[in-house]
Parts: sequence; structure tokens; C-alpha cells
Amino acid sequence: MNQTITDKDPNLLTEFEYAGYDHLTRFFDRWKGRVYFSDMAKARMGCILGYILGFKHAGESAFAEKMAEDINYKLGSLAPITNNLELTTEDGSRTVKIPRRKCILADDGTWHGFSLLWFNLIEPGTYQEHLKIAQEELDVESETGEVFETAHQRVVKKLNIRERLDEHNKYSEELTEYRYIDGEHRKFYYTISHNGGLIYHGPGAGQTFTVTLGKAPLWGIHT
Repeated sequence: MNQTITDKDPNLLTEFEYAGYDHLTRFFDRWKGRVYFSDMAKARMGCILGYILGFKHAGESAFAEKMAEDINYKLGSLAPITNNLELTTEDGSRTVKIPRRKCILADDGTWHGFSLLWFNLIEPGTYQEHLKIAQEELDVESETGEVFETAHQRVVKKLNIRERLDEHNKYSEELTEYRYIDGEHRKFYYTISHNGGLIYHGPGAGQTFTVTLGKAPLWGIHT
């Protein structure tokens, strides 16, 4: 459904439970296009789902619901659905939205925890400017020798662009966004911003070696 529930939702825990009776990959669609999970992060999330539902089946439904709400809210906070670049078509008939931020989760080897890597949208004009410069450089270089990269490849290195969840797998989920605007197919690229962690502080967490201001949440976003 590609949305994040930030208010109390009486159906959230039920949705988490249904995920265990369905193809688990569908569960991740609620953050599709904004929050990405490595294969091991998906396995970690499956463990978390089982842990949450274990509390429910043990008669601790209120606490299970609290856990579901907390992890759902924290995941949605990593790349808010409201944080978009908005482009209006020339005729003003529609507005196109492109996420300004994305985040990749990986398994960090801690109890219910993840490592985080954020990406920021590269403004379309910035990419085009660098592409033009790279093409001019390659044109000059080709006059005196062989050229072994394209202008786009050079810009990818220059701007530290990440095009897929797994850089080494051409079939991996794409971070790059595609839009058809004013009769033109356009691409929107993302560059690495910073990293961090989504750390679990709840029952069984043990020593997390993190600093949390105020009352520790069940999961905390640390950078």
C-alpha cells in the first residue's frame, strides 16, 4: 500500500500477523520505493515479525501492538512519504512527485537491529550539468586515445550515484526513479548521504552501546 501509518491503527498488528500467512515479500510493499531491505535485512525483519507475534500469542497483545506501531513508525521515518520533489507539467495538468530521500537497511548482526544507509535525490539540473561536462571531457580525450567509459559512468563516480540496492546485481531493485514528463522519459538519481543504525532497545536487547536522549524507545534511529 506504499504508506506509513503514524497514528494508532487498530489493524496494524493484524496486518503484521497476516504477513506470516502470506508471501512475506508483500509485507515490504508498505515502504516500497523509499525504504529498501537487503536479503539479510528481510530475514531479520521476518524474525522481528515472529518475535512480535510471539508476544501476542502469549497473551501480551497490548505490548505486541506497541512493538508493531514503533517499528512501523521508525521505518516510515527513514524516508517520509511526504518528502518529495514536486514537478508540474508544462500545461499544469498534473504534478509529478519524486522521493527526496531513500534508505537501505542491512542486517548489522545485532538483536533486531539494522544498519542504515541514506541517499538523497540529486537535483535534475545538477546531473545534467555534470553529464555535459563529462561528455566534453570524453570528446577531448577520444581525440588522443581510446575512451573506456561513458559520460554517465563518469558522472556516477563523480557524484557517488547509487542506481540499485545491490550494486553488483543488475537485477536488483532500482533506486533510480523513472518518470514521463512533458513527452520525455526522465531519470532521477540518488547519491549516498550518510549512514546510521536502527537499534533495538526493547526486551532482550542487552547492552546496545548507544546514546539515547530521554526515554529509550523500542527502536531508536541513530546516526
